Amino acid sequence: MYLWYSPDDYLVSDVDMDEYILPSLNTEYLKLNISLPLYNHVDFHWGLRAVEDIYKPIIEILTSICHCR
Repeated sequence: MYLWYSPDDYLVSDVDMDEYILPSLNTEYLKLNISLPLYNHVDFHWGLRAVEDIYKPIIEILTSICHCR
């Protein structure tokens, strides 16, 4: 599991992430956990930095997993 989140997301608070979501995840399966400051909820989809901060790393991860070009 690869997780990107932000302390500035207005739909998921720091408390939600730190006290509920992250502790409830099995660390055996959590491969990557990235906090992106200054992202709000819609920035994950439409943010100007989303390509560099999220989409390209996801493509790199998927490519490495499937050993594709």
